[in-house]
Amino acid sequence: MIDDRELYERAVEAYIYAYPVVLMDATRDAARRRAEREGYPFHNAFHHRATFPDDTFTEVVRANVDTLYSQIWFDLSDGPLLIRVPDAGDRYYVLPFMDMWTDVFASVGPRTTGADSGDFLLVGPGWTGSPPEGATVIASPTTWGWIIGRTQTNGAADYPAVHAFQHGFSAEQANVGTTPPVPAVAAGPWTDMPPVVAVDAMNAQEFFDRFSALLAVAQPHLTDQAQLARLAPLGLGSDTPFSFAETEPRVRHALEEAVSEAVSRIRNVDSRHSWNLNGWTMRPGTGNYGIDYGTRATVAFAGLGALPPQEAVYPRVNVDSEGRALSGAHRYRLHFAADALPPARAFWSLTMYGEHQFLVTNPIDRFAIGDRDDLAFGDDGSLEILVQHDDPGNRDTTNWLPAPEGPFSMNVRLYLPAPEAVAGTWMPPSMQRID
Repeated sequence: MIDDRELYERAVEAYIYAYPVVLMDATRDAARRRAEREGYPFHNAFHHRATFPDDTFTEVVRANVDTLYSQIWFDLSDGPLLIRVPDAGDRYYVLPFMDMWTDVFASVGPRTTGADSGDFLLVGPGWTGSPPEGATVIASPTTWGWIIGRTQTNGAADYPAVHAFQHGFSAEQANVGTTPPVPAVAAGPWTDMPPVVAVDAMNAQEFFDRFSALLAVAQPHLTDQAQLARLAPLGLGSDTPFSFAETEPRVRHALEEAVSEAVSRIRNVDSRHSWNLNGWTMRPGTGNYGIDYGTRATVAFAGLGALPPQEAVYPRVNVDSEGRALSGAHRYRLHFAADALPPARAFWSLTMYGEHQFLVTNPIDRFAIGDRDDLAFGDDGSLEILVQHDDPGNRDTTNWLPAPEGPFSMNVRLYLPAPEAVAGTWMPPSMQRID
């Protein structure tokens, strides 16, 4: 029998391993409740955002204001979905298919499948059969999952054209082949709190009981066998039903004690898992994690729905050039030399987030700034962005990204990044404090 210290360490691993699944479930439930309030279909149906998110949007942390979302929370219990996509022309878009562990297992769009229209049959675990003529099969590792598509949107004036493109997406149940029976999973114990906050509020019993229930539709990956073996002494991860209340006292104690340590590790994953330059950090391999469960949990916490780096990279900064935390109590300058502008083959942006990773209220409703804005460049082709709470006034407002009064962080997003951005050899310049 393993000793108490080892049991505790495995309980910490269990929370980190399970965190993305539980957070996905909370996010799914928040989307379901929004659909009920607003009166649109939730189950296996596309829902398109008609406008960019704003400071009231809290379903997902670090939302982007570059693209309009088109998403489906899919459930393949009753069989496959036939998904049709329209011709994109020269417009960038991507439909990433994400399983309940937050791994992107497939991607549809100009980079992978081309810009032409197409049909794709999304099938669940164990499905057998033949697809409709002309349809490409995409196999999901889990019965439940999320497609969170993005379509390039060049400001509010571009909304009508993007809406027309979005309406070309469709999804319908396809009565083809055979899908093995899947146990029903009851709704979770969720509230109206933002999903990240709701998961944080769960005690050990609520968290691990929910995780165990979700394994029916969040089937572990084949590469998880070693991790599942380590969790077996806790009673987790097997086909045997788990009940926190009925497990032995030393296991309950280990799971209860593990929560705070696991949460701390998720928020402070070892910096060796990141690329760091000029105060900016970027995690390689977002969207595809293998057995790096720590990075997977951290990315879920800090940016659920992140794209693989070949589609987009997200360097993040929360310190200035001297390592001091960014705050709206100070003024900053971000200076790009003419030969060092963000190397994106589609487009790029810089987005502001407040202390809790949501968009920030500001007097000009500018949540991001980037290459599709009417920026003012220097005579030498350089670009200077001012980041501060107060309006700098006059011409400088053109390049102003408003900050909150308190702590903040930012992401540069590069869509279809150049190889040097994917490799982490290019990073934005450091944030210079100018007051």
